[in-house]
Amino acid sequence: MPRRYIQYIHDSIKGNMRSSNRDGVLVHSREKDHCIFAVLDGVSSQPHSKFGVNIAIRQIAAHARDFTSAGMVDIRALLASANNAILDSKYTSPYTTCTVVAIPYDAECPIGIASVGDTRAYSVSKQYIEKLTRDDSLAEGSNVITKFLGKQNLQIDEPTEWRTNDEVSQLLIATDGLYSLLESNKIEFHKALNLKKIRNVNNGIARLVSGRNNDDASYVFVRVCHV
Repeated sequence: MPRRYIQYIHDSIKGNMRSSNRDGVLVHSREKDHCIFAVLDGVSSQPHSKFGVNIAIRQIAAHARDFTSAGMVDIRALLASANNAILDSKYTSPYTTCTVVAIPYDAECPIGIASVGDTRAYSVSKQYIEKLTRDDSLAEGSNVITKFLGKQNLQIDEPTEWRTNDEVSQLLIATDGLYSLLESNKIEFHKALNLKKIRNVNNGIARLVSGRNNDDASYVFVRVCHV
């Protein structure tokens, strides 16, 4: 059975205009089954949004196994579970956006991506950076989101399938504090994301983000190959 070999890095950099970092990052691995990666962005207008971020992270990590069958994760149901946990909490309006990626180690199983709000997933190749998710917002580029975890009667879209190739495939999931900089400087980000050593990618992103991000900037960068 062909297997996936997964490398990853992640970071979260507080925004210049923020008193505290309201983003969150999750890396959760079950050695025999899958890796789950997530980035979350607490809605800045809501004072309890960081509580929503923390609740969602705990729920996803604790219950991923409950939504796993034959190595595959039902990430749509997993996000619905996180949404219910936030709704059941004692906090007022603990809203957060979230993008989750589930990568089975079995290379014959598809990789799923699900997003709520305006966090994003990008495919990164040697030639281009391609956005894979759609923002849940009133219009392209709008700061007004229409979906978030913590919303009553939340409808979560069907996950997107990310197709990898036989060589190295790369995926970036990010909050808007990071991808707003990426979108305005794609050439330099593309160079940084394609550095040969993955630890150098971390340094490259830090160089392009630190001191320039007004909003919190968080990401997970993943490299996948078949072995």
